[in-house]
Amino acid sequence: MKTLLLGYYGSRNLGDDMMMVCLLDCLQAQNAHVIVISEDPAETESRFRVPAIQNVPLMGEWGPHTVWLKGTAFRLIREIWSSEALVVGGGDLIRDDLNWRIYFYTVEKILLALALGRSVYLVNVGIPRPRTWYGRKCLRWILHRCQSVIVRDMRSAELCREYAPGLRCSQAPDVVMHLPEMVYGSLSAVPFHKPPSQSDTIVVCLRGQPNMYGRYSLDNRHIQGFAKCLDHCVSKHGLRVVFLPFQQGDEWGDEPLHRQVLAAMKRSESATVRKWTGDFKDVMERIGNARMVFAMRLHAAILGLGLRRPCILMPYDQKLDELGKQFGLKPDIRPKDLEEPSALIHALDKYLDGIDFQVTQSYGMAWKKTVFHYFLTPQPLN
Repeated sequence: MKTLLLGYYGSRNLGDDMMMVCLLDCLQAQNAHVIVISEDPAETESRFRVPAIQNVPLMGEWGPHTVWLKGTAFRLIREIWSSEALVVGGGDLIRDDLNWRIYFYTVEKILLALALGRSVYLVNVGIPRPRTWYGRKCLRWILHRCQSVIVRDMRSAELCREYAPGLRCSQAPDVVMHLPEMVYGSLSAVPFHKPPSQSDTIVVCLRGQPNMYGRYSLDNRHIQGFAKCLDHCVSKHGLRVVFLPFQQGDEWGDEPLHRQVLAAMKRSESATVRKWTGDFKDVMERIGNARMVFAMRLHAAILGLGLRRPCILMPYDQKLDELGKQFGLKPDIRPKDLEEPSALIHALDKYLDGIDFQVTQSYGMAWKKTVFHYFLTPQPLN
């Protein structure tokens, strides 16, 4: 079956890359011939050895003359026309809380595939509640026509029930939870098994644009407060700090914010800002050998959970709130906690003193079985 896989792929975002690789593994296990719709198809083909096609806006969201005159829009439409299925794979891709251009950049491909009679699956998605009239209308239309949906949080499952009561929908933990098992062959083969208390490193994964959704403002006062917390971890607990970026790039990349926090630390000699890497094993080694992870990046937390590392969330978006509820992760860090960090430092001391008891057991259906089962014989959500 010729299948197109649509997501935020080819943008040097580790979380999206990891989702793509896991979903490719699941789809190819079903003998699907997968073509990835990518922001950078040459890089996607080179790094992941999978056919890819350029993703472009079809509704004139930006660069309409270039997109159509160069023929890239026609090529993408032709691939959708000639495919049997469109899999929208991973993340909060269907959200209307930024602007219409970003919203329809994803949704237009779904609408086109459905209009052409192609099967559409939403897989490993989070679906925020729509805020606009067009967001509500499009979501209802899409959900009523999808073959099946696999969501990664209860918020999305409840929204699917509300908008399309008869929808074939299931809930499963984020697919990246199973990346270590996929990469190493089995969980027993993953080489990171020592208790967190035996590690002398904490990993920090911030997001380059933390206030993108208007709920996590980080000004200089907040940065100073977070740096003070990290200095305390170094001074009292003898820990080293590793800043690990998940997104590369000057505008959206994580490294600039990491360097701002590093510059604010008084114990910066005990901290390192690592360069972005697409080497999954290297990233898993850093997280898997950590005492704990400060995770603003969702998939840093997902990997931490999968590798049985304690995680403290910095919820810049509702999807991290949902993850915290799903796995009972406490405490978390909000901007107000960083304004006067003394209480936060006290909470961190208690957390670190009992760190081995902070490991959360991951749970849920195995993704290979879930995806295989729900693609072939979709079942209703319990």
